[in-house]
Formats: sequence, structure tokens, C-alpha cells
Amino acid sequence: MRTTKNALIRYRIIDHCLKEKSKNYNWEGLAQACSKHIYDKTGERLSFSERTIKGDISEMRDNEALGYFAPIKYDRGNKCYIYEDENYSITQSPISKSEASQLQNAIQIIKQYSGFKQLKGIVESLQKLQLLVQESDTALDEKIILLDQNELAKGSEWLELLYELIKSKKAVKLNYQPFSRESFNGVISPYLLKEYDSRWYVFAFQHQKKEMRLYALDRILGLGDTFQKFIPNESFDDKEYFQDIIGVSLHTDTAKQDIVIKVFDKQVEYLKTKKLHRSQILVRETKRYSIFQLSLFPNYELESLLLSHGEKIEILEPRWLRSKIKGRLKKGLNRYI
Repeated sequence: MRTTKNALIRYRIIDHCLKEKSKNYNWEGLAQACSKHIYDKTGERLSFSERTIKGDISEMRDNEALGYFAPIKYDRGNKCYIYEDENYSITQSPISKSEASQLQNAIQIIKQYSGFKQLKGIVESLQKLQLLVQESDTALDEKIILLDQNELAKGSEWLELLYELIKSKKAVKLNYQPFSRESFNGVISPYLLKEYDSRWYVFAFQHQKKEMRLYALDRILGLGDTFQKFIPNESFDDKEYFQDIIGVSLHTDTAKQDIVIKVFDKQVEYLKTKKLHRSQILVRETKRYSIFQLSLFPNYELESLLLSHGEKIEILEPRWLRSKIKGRLKKGLNRYI
């Protein structure tokens, strides 16, 4: 399993290196890039031989199961590997006609059940997938769809393992590196994986602290076996937890509050069509501005979201939040003075 996982990671790293225009990579450079990336993600020190890297390149070129058919060639003049097609990437490799047909059939079957509440969250993903399938027959210079891609997202290599641990109800030893603090080890019982703003998080019960904790997957240094037993989830209700927050963090010392904001100009129409939160209601509307109210637990993600709208939004209530946002805006302004 480890070999397969590392091979797939190496393919993506090699792809990333070959798309980099400012640097030339021979097999040694590619091997070093793979070693550094895996160490940064996992803390595991691995070295890769010439045979391994050249084997990876061969697989990317010719392996029908992978389906990349990457146009990699060796540039003898610069002594490096390059893509003959500068626009190529394995993340944009086309889907075969048979695969496209199978995906279309699967999408249609799943969409028949999209009316069920449990499946509402995947409808948008299905629409994206369907568009990509349709694009698979389109020439590269005639592409009409560009979707956001988070290439080589740190932490994504832990998804499959954590998913299996949650499914099989197994505890795991965690090696974690918080921001601006020393790394630590602990045992957790993982309950839920959640994606927010192109980052993955795991909600878990921390055995030593005897409480729920939130861990960003891109801060995980390692996961290992433990003899401690899985502690069943008896208190964490994800529906209740996420119902009244934006993002993933909920501070236990805060209370649910009404957030009142004044929105100016064309931003009003934007927020009418894309609400900040499901609780958002329109309180007052004038020609120059509108006032909206949200009912939720304040957190850092809410502050970031409000600040992202810049001068188009003014916080009216609560007063402490208005003062806090005002202070953050002043600090930001001072950076430019």
C-alpha cells in the first residue's frame, strides 16, 4: 500500500516539477523534489534511486491503467526532462471514451436520487464531474471549462487512512505540528472528515485531554498504530455543530448571536444570491444600502468572511464585533502607511 501511495504522490510531484519553467530537472533533481515533498508532508525520510524515478517516468508515459500518456522527453541539450506539450499536466489528462461513458451512466443513476436530503451536498460535485466528462472530448485549445484545482494539497495523503480508521472505528496515534508551537504526540478516536476552504480537517476525541479536538490534515506529521481502544462518539453531533457556524471552528466560550451588517451598492445583489449563512435574512432595503441579519456563533472564519467584502460591508451589531473588525482594519491600513 505504501509503495502505491508513494508512487502516486511521486507522479504528481514529477508533474509539478515538469510544469515549472524556471528550473530544469534531471532524474536526481526529481528524486530530491520527491524526497523533500514527502518529508514535508509526513516527516518520513525517503530516498529514490535513478531506477525508481525513470520507472515513474515510464509509467506516466505508457501505463494504460493510469491513462496519463504523459509526453515526457529527455532534453539532451539542457540535460533535463521536459513536457513536449508545455500545456500538458496529468491533472488535465483526458478521460477515455469508455471511461466517459461509464461516468455518464453513473452520474445519471446518482442524479435520480438527488432529491434525497442525504445527497443534496453532492449535486454540485456531480455537475462538475459531468462537465469534465463532456470536456474530455474537447481539444485542448478549445476548452471552455476551468475548475478550481488545489494541486499537491498538503494533508490529502491522510484522507484515505483516516477514512478507513473512522469506518472501522479504530484509534490512532497522532503526531501533530500546530502553527507556532512545538509538535506533540497523542492518541485520538477520529469521528468525521470535513473540507473547508480547500483544506481538510478531522474531528476527533483526544484521549489524553478527554475532549473533542479539531485537527488540520496539513499539520499532521504522522499517524501510527496504538493499543488504545477506540472511544465511541457519544456527544459530537455534526448536524448541530455545523448548523450555526461558518467554517469549522466553534469556541465553547461563545454564545450564538445576531450579527447585523449594512451592505452597500451592488454587493447587496451579490449577497442576495449567495448568502453568507443559511440564517441570513433581509431586514431593511434602501436605494443606497441594505441591512442583513445572521444568527450564528462568531468565530475566526466569520471575521475573515466579513473582511473579504472590504468596504462594501459595515458591521452594526454586536458592538464588540464591530470594534474588533474596526481594529483589524486599522492594523491593515497601518501596513500601507
